[in-house]
Amino acid sequence: MIDKTIYEDKFGAAQSTSESDGSGLTISLRGIELVGECFESLDGLIDKEKFEYIECSGPAEVGSLTNCRFDVQLPIRLVRDGVGETTCLQTDVRIGKRQYSGVCLRLKSNGRLLSSPERCGHFEGALIELQQQFPDGEKLQCCLSCKYSHSHPAGSPIFGGLGCFKKLRESARSIRCKSTLFDF
Repeated sequence: MIDKTIYEDKFGAAQSTSESDGSGLTISLRGIELVGECFESLDGLIDKEKFEYIECSGPAEVGSLTNCRFDVQLPIRLVRDGVGETTCLQTDVRIGKRQYSGVCLRLKSNGRLLSSPERCGHFEGALIELQQQFPDGEKLQCCLSCKYSHSHPAGSPIFGGLGCFKKLRESARSIRCKSTLFDF
């Protein structure tokens, strides 16, 4: 899925698109290709004149972004009384050592603006908070509500890191609890 993304840090704002398959993320910002499992682990070549980085250990000059904000517009399926429509989920992801790290979600539904708390620690928690504001007969249809997706049993990052087992439906039926995920 390719999503409209605005990146912002002390150097200014940059428009781009981010591409994600639910378990990996790629974005090109200021001429540098960044790749990772989630926004917190986006790695690329260090250019301290373009980004703030946390330097990673290793032979190459690579680092992860910090002290930044991603504003991502995600298309999401909203089902109301059995009828689905695609709407936009406004996702505000903040990462930093000097600022709060977390996510806030906003969505328009039936003319109302719904919002998760400003400082949710994880995307999944923010999505649950948002879902609880919906009236009866209304729900989000997305990867997090699919029975073939799972977060890692040890925890998940602020945004991303979701394991998709959709292509392995037959094998996934044998998973009964978190411990059997390790056998999969």
